[in-house]
Amino acid sequence: GLVGGLTLRTPFTISAYNNDSTVTRLNLNMDVTDKEQTETLTALDKRILQVAIDNMKAWFGPKMTASRLQEQYRTCLTYDEEEKYAPTLRVKTNVDHDAPTPLQVSVADAGSTDFVTGTYEDVQPGSRVVAKVQVGGLWYMSGRFGLSLYAVDVGVNRSPEDRNGAMTFNFGSEEVPSLRECMGSSDKVS
Repeated sequence: GLVGGLTLRTPFTISAYNNDSTVTRLNLNMDVTDKEQTETLTALDKRILQVAIDNMKAWFGPKMTASRLQEQYRTCLTYDEEEKYAPTLRVKTNVDHDAPTPLQVSVADAGSTDFVTGTYEDVQPGSRVVAKVQVGGLWYMSGRFGLSLYAVDVGVNRSPEDRNGAMTFNFGSEEVPSLRECMGSSDKVS
């Protein structure tokens, strides 16, 4: 499904993990400083981990344990161990326009609500973005697993002087629920 409503700041450009310029599936990292967004993503992690525990024997084999699954799960948010930086949400982006879900980028300058077509290179460190994110399922690799998230549309405010104000981006006529709406309003983080 699609999730919208994430207005976040980017600490880095959109890039490959190892800076390989030939890769077309890149990472978009976004700082998550809003308490409600952090709680919602934490609740999502708890839900995913519980489903994995409930299905661990079928998914991971008879020797898997709940404690080992918890160690192997990569949460949606990455936390800086020294707590110098905000937690970051990393989503994948596909910059190959022949791919099934290519990234669409729209950019606006300071004080403008008029977005024009841009490229992933318009996302610079410190940009504010509104991302429409698609949940792609679970991944499992090298003894780790987690939730696959893909940005399919990104609205970017590329003006450094206007990175702290409110930002509105219209994804068109498609209804895109917020992450909290996708999880249900009755979910509480314990």
